[in-house]
Amino acid sequence: MGLILIVIIGYFAFKYFEDNTGKMKMPGKNNAALDILSKRYAKGEINVEEYRYKKELLNQ
Repeated sequence: MGLILIVIIGYFAFKYFEDNTGKMKMPGKNNAALDILSKRYAKGEINVEEYRYKKELLNQ
């Protein structure tokens, strides 16, 4: 019974840190960069093409 519970918890912990591409994500690291990028776009400092390009780079 205890082993099954450990396996279930481990599975959900793994799924929590996995993004939709199957790669592991680092909580907080990429989000801060995306937040800064989104703010720069909202302020008009960068155009839509540059925003999309940099967003794609950050999501890799």
